[in-house]
Amino acid sequence: MASSPDGRWLTAGSADGVTIWSMPEAEVVATLDHIADIEETDWVTDLAFSPDSRLLGVGRWTGVLELWEVDPS
Repeated sequence: MASSPDGRWLTAGSADGVTIWSMPEAEVVATLDHIADIEETDWVTDLAFSPDSRLLGVGRWTGVLELWEVDPS
């Protein structure tokens, strides 16, 4: 799990992908599924936000790193 520095987002990762909630409402705003060429057993091991809370880094068991734009504003 990771929360954004500005407190707007909470994330949790698993073998199925990443779920993002808006806070404090605790409303699911996005689910990031596997990218096509990643193995189904490639668990999310690390989550980290950029200092401005706009990017989410997702680290996977096999060493793959994904970067997602969470807040384009």
